[in-house]
Amino acid sequence: MKKALALILLLSIAFPVKSLGYYGDYSVLFTDNYVLKVPNDLTQQAVFQNKFMVNLVPKISIDSTASTFQATYSTESFDNPSDRYTLVSSSSEATIDIKSEVNIEFNQIVSKIEIKNNGNAAVQVNLDYDIAGKNGQFSMFSPENYNNVSKNYMVVMQPDLDGQALGIIGSSLLRPSFTGLYPTSDYMLSFTTAKLGPGETLSLELKFYPFAVRKEGGTAPLYPPELFSFMSESLIDTSGNTITIGEAATLSDKVDAMIEAVTSIAKKSDSSFTELHNVALSSTAGFDSLDSAEYFKQLCIQNDVPCRLVIGKSEDTYYAWIKAYNGQWTDIDVQNSEKQTPSYSAYYTEPAAEFHAMPYTDDNNKAAYEGTAWIAYIGQANFLIYFLVIIVVASSGVIFVMFRRAIMAKLLAGKGMTSKPVIEINGKYEILSEAIDDAFMKEIISKIKERGGIVNLDQMAETTHFSKELLEEGIRYLIDQKFARKIA
Repeated sequence: MKKALALILLLSIAFPVKSLGYYGDYSVLFTDNYVLKVPNDLTQQAVFQNKFMVNLVPKISIDSTASTFQATYSTESFDNPSDRYTLVSSSSEATIDIKSEVNIEFNQIVSKIEIKNNGNAAVQVNLDYDIAGKNGQFSMFSPENYNNVSKNYMVVMQPDLDGQALGIIGSSLLRPSFTGLYPTSDYMLSFTTAKLGPGETLSLELKFYPFAVRKEGGTAPLYPPELFSFMSESLIDTSGNTITIGEAATLSDKVDAMIEAVTSIAKKSDSSFTELHNVALSSTAGFDSLDSAEYFKQLCIQNDVPCRLVIGKSEDTYYAWIKAYNGQWTDIDVQNSEKQTPSYSAYYTEPAAEFHAMPYTDDNNKAAYEGTAWIAYIGQANFLIYFLVIIVVASSGVIFVMFRRAIMAKLLAGKGMTSKPVIEINGKYEILSEAIDDAFMKEIISKIKERGGIVNLDQMAETTHFSKELLEEGIRYLIDQKFARKIA
């Protein structure tokens, strides 16, 4: 479940980003890993995975005066599938030049902002990113107390820490005043310079990384992780209660019972539903195949049946159906109440977010760290940024964060996360010292001692829930800093 960074980078090149269309004030983009609703003005909030809202380009103020900068784009930008959509906007206001660039890629969205002071006097610049839960409450997580170096990210999570999540990765350290989990319904991430001098440029980069976590041993049905998202996380707007299907022994029985129940619903001569109970559907043009598929998806969610919305295309005609899991993925032509694949080429299939395991313990803070620590690797890059004081304003507090001029590789060098000669990590080790003030490193040392000095990254990743890559870098650090040495 935990993919190597190299694989992440490879996938971001190999798979395209596609558009589901333009809907008046936003466009819908998707990859095999996430769905994103992109507003016409990127300083307004985009919607990730139908769960979290955040503006991809910050709202800007200069010396406390709000900027009129808008990061707009042509709707034709998304006409063709691409490995990456790049949206660039720029403007000049008095003596200030502003340029934004948003790259929408397979696994992540990268937002860059540059502000140059062309005037003769220093100015104060403030950048605001608004974060909200589409359906209300959510939790923010900071790794501040759990790893003394990997503080360049925060995570937006579901209130119960299960399912869709969004990593926010900065181009330098983040040091929020809260630690661990912070429940809230809205959040403001603000970056403020004390002064931007004449001729100086402020540069900031944030990466937004949609993924999902699942608590191991929780109350969710014990389906394979890749099926979990299709039960608990609807990426389309359905809600309400469907018809009941009664008890069914197996997934296959459930799917058959649902098809039979849908068949019993009164239909018009055009095979469209006329009775939809109180399920909220998105179509406003009458009950069509999309309504039918959305209804069936909500039925699946209520009955714990993994399912995926599919939209097919034949010339200029679109048609929607469901893939339901009844032991294998099975196409359900819901509008015709049949197990069959409609005669359309599949264009959109609801994506499965990349999953990472989260231990199910009483310590939710520790579990959140162990389920998201791998995000630190995504932030590794050579970013040169201006000195910043970051002010993070939450609904109930102010968070102070300091940025410094440095490259990310140097920031992570203290944890050994820079390029190293390739050595075989698996083997036998001697612990030379345990006097290290870092919870993550202490846990690695403890695991090595428990195993009599034997290190096997595959086995250690399974028992600690850390990725092999993170464990490898931790062990490299212990070797480099003389806390451990390999003896066989």
